[in-house]
Amino acid sequence: MKFFNLPKIWMRLLIAFTIAISIPLLWEVTHGSSLAQVLVQPRVRRIGLPFKAGQYWYVCQGYNQPTISHGNTFAFDLSFAKNSFRPGGTGCQPGTNSASNNQPVLAPATGNVTYINGWNEFVCLSPESGGGSLFIGHLNPASRVKPGRVEEGTVLGTVNPERSTPSGYAHIHIEPRKNPSCTGGIAASVPLDDANSFRFYESPNLPNTGARNQHYGTELVGQMRLEPRFRTVNDWATKRGYRGGYPNFHWTNYGKGPVYGSMLIKTSAADWRDIPASELGNPKTPEERFRAVSDWAARNGYRGGYPNFHQANYGRGVVYGAVLIKREAADWRDIPANELGNPKTPEERFRAVSDWAARNGYRGGYPNFHQANYGRGVVYGAVLIKREAADGRDISVNELN
Repeated sequence: MKFFNLPKIWMRLLIAFTIAISIPLLWEVTHGSSLAQVLVQPRVRRIGLPFKAGQYWYVCQGYNQPTISHGNTFAFDLSFAKNSFRPGGTGCQPGTNSASNNQPVLAPATGNVTYINGWNEFVCLSPESGGGSLFIGHLNPASRVKPGRVEEGTVLGTVNPERSTPSGYAHIHIEPRKNPSCTGGIAASVPLDDANSFRFYESPNLPNTGARNQHYGTELVGQMRLEPRFRTVNDWATKRGYRGGYPNFHWTNYGKGPVYGSMLIKTSAADWRDIPASELGNPKTPEERFRAVSDWAARNGYRGGYPNFHQANYGRGVVYGAVLIKREAADWRDIPANELGNPKTPEERFRAVSDWAARNGYRGGYPNFHQANYGRGVVYGAVLIKREAADGRDISVNELN
């Protein structure tokens, strides 16, 4: 039977069904988010490093080092001393035993802390999301946080001084385990890598290579997470007369400690607003908040907007801080993902958009986390800040802590 000879009732049902499935897809495309892309991009957990942002620590004993204490174990010993390792060395080097004394050890994730009998220098942290657990030491027993829930960044304790620890060397031991509550012993340990969803935030992937003393000498640098980095850069900017500011997620060290690349938005280029979370659809992830603020800004006559990740409740519900970019201060553009190097994480997308903007004559730019595919490949929405609307600055991490 030909399509145009269908009975009217079936024609109506077919049209209704076609409209029903088309509207969500049309919404995804016109609002810059491809449904297919959303479905195929799982979130990969990144855990924090167990020390302060801006600090440098070094792997002085790596995975599978049977001549010392890491035989068949995916654990790292970390030292605050740059000379705690040497080419061809097997472990943490003499002469640096006390370098890590009393340094604060931070929770790499939000989760539940427990103690394990017989391990009074250790705590077990079971993250709330992603599963598994982290066996963390060597802490001064008197400094250990009490069992219970902790937020990421909470001080778990301080490094036990070398004179008080059995090894005679002050260091942080960190060992991921695939089981909750650190059960299963060393047989349950897994590498700190993407495959096991235990990769350190903004740090190299550290898989099992099969060798002894793997990743010995690796330098690890503490980094602020996306949300606190936004808040602190924004506050730094407003204290100096700007409407707001945001990090571009580039960083370097000119010899006096890490600095974060930042874009400082002039007062003439933007407005600041507290927007009720309910008006934004109560976004749950940073990317959702970016999309919601961007859409709110466009509906209200702005070129774009971004969240500063401050929030408050003045008695009428939660409000989210936002910086709203005026139309004359910026351009909006869909940039092909392949021109940006197909970034995989939010931080990589920030760096890629910032670099694309600079190459094309703008002061900077940021992603609004909309995306689409109009038939020629995925494109990412971006707001490009004109040169006269902002200043670029490298800000010391020490000033932001």
